[in-house]
Amino acid sequence: MGVETIGQGIATRLETITGLRVYSVDETPDMVNEFPCALVQHVGTDYIQTMGAASDRHSFRILLLVTKQDQPAAFDKLLPYLERTGTYSVLAALLGDRTLGGAASDITVVGNTGQSAIGWGSVQYLGTSFDLEVYA
Repeated sequence: MGVETIGQGIATRLETITGLRVYSVDETPDMVNEFPCALVQHVGTDYIQTMGAASDRHSFRILLLVTKQDQPAAFDKLLPYLERTGTYSVLAALLGDRTLGGAASDITVVGNTGQSAIGWGSVQYLGTSFDLEVYA
């Protein structure tokens, strides 16, 4: 499957999180004003050939932004998305269908970068990012 189809599969899984505004790889906004939001980004592809079979490993990053960095309660808003399980867990949402609706053969959530200021559209937000590997 292609990058756009996989990106949409990731976005569809994230849309299972109530209240999360999700932007897929093909709809990256210049600026964001709905929070919390997740931006799905394709960051590269490894083309793999193993024993005559071709497969691709796509790397994606999800930027999760909760609000402007200077708001005192911003950190607390971010925490539920970092949990392993629960209604707002990004990890649980993604692993709820490891094929991303048939767009991939498997997905690995590699890790989370922790909380920090993330710039988008010349504004600093409090956010985090999740790194994924998708096999297709």
